Amino acid sequence: MCINGCYDSIVKRVIVSVSDEIAESLDDYLRDQEVAPSLSAVLQAALKDYLAERGYLRQASAFKITPAGEGSGLTDISQSHDQYFSEAVGLMRNRSPQ
Repeated sequence: MCINGCYDSIVKRVIVSVSDEIAESLDDYLRDQEVAPSLSAVLQAALKDYLAERGYLRQASAFKITPAGEGSGLTDISQSHDQYFSEAVGLMRNRSPQ
């Protein structure tokens, strides 16, 4: 159980007061959405951006795949992946000490 500074395992509930201008803007934004997100989701996204811009929250980095060089492998892996996986597991079992 976390007491101080442990926000990963609990949800912090807060009451937020906003000006009439912000409240009206939020209402306008939510009304204009085809599928309106919850107010909580909008506020969380805004807080994440605010904290990340100031260096207090790490943004998740984009997933990057480095393609293999041309001609580096077999051409039917996507079609025969189960067979290749089964063969690889079999090789690993044969190498491990019993």
